[in-house]
Amino acid sequence: MHVEILETSHDRPLATQRDLVQAHPSGLASLSLPFKAGQNHEDLDHVVRRNHMFLQRYGLLQSDALPRRGLSEIVRYPALLYPIAEDAALDIAVDAVTWSSLWSEQYQRLCHNDDQLVDSMIWQLVDITLHRVGIQPADEAPPLVWAFADIWKREAARLSLLYQQRAATNWRRWFLCFARDDIPDQYRDEPSLSNHPSDRYSTYSAVLGDLIEGSLKFELPRGTYESPEVEELRDILADSMRWVSDVASASEGNPRDGNVVSVLQKQWRLSTDQAIGKVCDMHGRLMQRWCLLRDRLPHLYGTLRLDEEARIQLQRYVMGVESLMAGHYAWHAGVAPLA
Repeated sequence: MHVEILETSHDRPLATQRDLVQAHPSGLASLSLPFKAGQNHEDLDHVVRRNHMFLQRYGLLQSDALPRRGLSEIVRYPALLYPIAEDAALDIAVDAVTWSSLWSEQYQRLCHNDDQLVDSMIWQLVDITLHRVGIQPADEAPPLVWAFADIWKREAARLSLLYQQRAATNWRRWFLCFARDDIPDQYRDEPSLSNHPSDRYSTYSAVLGDLIEGSLKFELPRGTYESPEVEELRDILADSMRWVSDVASASEGNPRDGNVVSVLQKQWRLSTDQAIGKVCDMHGRLMQRWCLLRDRLPHLYGTLRLDEEARIQLQRYVMGVESLMAGHYAWHAGVAPLA
């Protein structure tokens, strides 16, 4: 399966390349991260059963449409991304990520056969993010729409209006990546819909980042999410996740549209191995930027006058973003087995 990360201990040992990277035919052996993937200690079978019940509740499992083994593999991915989440917290992340996978698969199946149904579902999903948390879809809404309303309600629960608005915007931006250019009349005056984003990967990484807070029920201190430093950390997250996926898919001979390895091959007339090497070098420099930014965070503490509790929340978020990157890498490289 191809798929589109939390530890709060401040004394967590950093990983060396030998720690994290093992020989792997995908080409990822040439790529390293300066931190280790976490290990989720939840019983994966229990997590799969809970997710199975959620999907079944909304009719998203038609008899054996998703084999048990297949569902276990899908669930393993968010368990790697959010290693310290447990119980209900982990269920929020798992349900959101498995739902996203099912939505993407259904979109691929329907987009060439029933454009009207796809567009209708997209705008129903958008509508949920434009209204107050807890609003129910129309009775005739498809099961995927009802399931998303459930996930969004749990993610936003007990969090501030500021978080809800930001996370809803990121979900909406991702949904709009699937939409055609024509905006329904009832949304014409909605400023947040004026420009459709084009990058599904970057917008989805923003959704995953929000789930760090939404699953564990804490929030970044006011003003930090919009700060240039934290914004750059999120940009690095998006680039890292994209490049790791691109190297893996290119090594397997199945690059997606816009794969950075393929782009470099065409622009510089490189072989696949040469282009992969270039991307791994780019990723190494990206991780150097990450470490420099992380080391400069104490300056942000002073600038925003963060107290001790606020600093801890920011550190939790940064560790969460590291876990997203490390877990995403570990998923593709297969170097982080779960308990």
